Formats: sequence, structure tokens, C-alpha cells
Amino acid sequence: MTDDRTYLQGLTVLYVEDEEETRNELRKFLSRRARVFTASDGAEAMDMVDDINPDIIIADLIMPRMDGLEMIQQIRKGHPMAKIIITSTVNEMQTILDTVEIGIVKYIIKPIVLSELEECLLKCAGEIRQMRPENTDLPPEERRQLESGIKKDLSSVIKKYAGKGPRDIAVFLHGDSVDAVVYDAFTPLEHTLMRRRDNVSLVEQGRRSFYSIVSAEICELMGAACGSSVIMESAETNTHSFTDKLCFRIEAKGRR
Repeated sequence: MTDDRTYLQGLTVLYVEDEEETRNELRKFLSRRARVFTASDGAEAMDMVDDINPDIIIADLIMPRMDGLEMIQQIRKGHPMAKIIITSTVNEMQTILDTVEIGIVKYIIKPIVLSELEECLLKCAGEIRQMRPENTDLPPEERRQLESGIKKDLSSVIKKYAGKGPRDIAVFLHGDSVDAVVYDAFTPLEHTLMRRRDNVSLVEQGRRSFYSIVSAEICELMGAACGSSVIMESAETNTHSFTDKLCFRIEAKGRR
């Protein structure tokens, strides 16, 4: 049976921190233990959360634009099962009680003790594992290799037909489904069109049509990597965050 440390490697963590040096340092620590995304404040995190669907959220409390409490309240509406860890320099009882009311796993006072954070992450992983069906996915290292191959294939198809490759792609393989978040594959023409608000829906429609046209080639490459037939179920564009979210289904469970 998979232990909590191994299970954590397959989970997605969103780390929200406005201090760049702190954010970069802790990202290094987290990236050795899970799949990590970072945001510089609550507003940026809200732009990302629906695309990456994090299992665990680590957030500072005091941030510009949208603070940690407001962000958690918003995230809870669409992601009620996400495990949330608060980090803060604030050691004030009422603030701590407020965060407990909206549902957090741990309130960690800065400076962060890494051993305490790691213990909390493992606790979250264990609770998530117990809530979900027995994991039948590939081992973490094999899954990462497959996700990396899918990312490379998807990026090459987008660049081949759009003339511009994405800034990055995040691929999540879980069970018989694959989610891919494509970051900023928008062309200069699309960026120009969106200077006028009434062109946004036109760009969104065009991008959905683009993915529909190239889906056969994408699915063929993904099917070869997975050893099973693959179909694209949906393609959605978020023009605010310049991302596309592509959802695929692996039709047969057997893989080579």
C-alpha cells in the first residue's frame, strides 16, 4: 500500500505568498515533495485555482489585493474539500479563531519550521488518501514521466498549428482522465484583438474551435503514450488568466 509520503508526491499544492524571497525558498522545499504552483497574492490564486484544482493550499494571511481570509472564503465555495494551511506572522487569537471557523488544517506562525510544515503535509496526504478510493494510478515516478511526455507532445502540436508555443503546460493524470492547463499560448493577433472587450468572446470561440480541429492529432499522440485510446472531452479558455484547460478521457484502462 502507498505510504503518505509517496502519496503526497502525486498531490497538487498551491502556495500563496506575497514575499518573493520567502515564496521562492519554500517552493524549493515543496517541489521536492509534491506538485507545486505558486501565486503572489489571493487575487492571482483565485485566477489559478479552478484550473489546477489543488489538493492542498498553503497561504499567507496578510497579502495585497486579496488577503488570505477572503481568498479562503472564496475558494471554499468551489473547492470545499481542499486542505488549507495558513502561515502568518500574526499571533492573535481572534484571527486564529476566524481561520478555524472557515476550515483550516493548521495555523503556522512565521518563521516557518520546515519539520512542522512537512508533518502537516503528510497529515493532509493521509487524510486525502483515506477519503479517496484506493489509488490504482501509476507509481509517482512513472506518472511524472508520462505527464512530461504528454506535455511535450501537446506543446509541439500547439506550436505546429498556432505558430506560437505555450509558456508552460501543467498535466495531471489521475485514474482514467487527463487534465492539461496550457499557459499563455495566445498569439500576438489574439492579444491585439482582446484590447477591445467585445472581441473576448470571439477569441474564446476561436480557441475552442482550434482545439477541436487539432484534437485528433493530440489524442493520437496521447494515446500512443498511454497505450490506450484517448478522447478530448472539453476545452475551455480563461482570457483573464490567459489559460486553456483541456480535459481528456482514457477510454481503455490497459496501458502499455
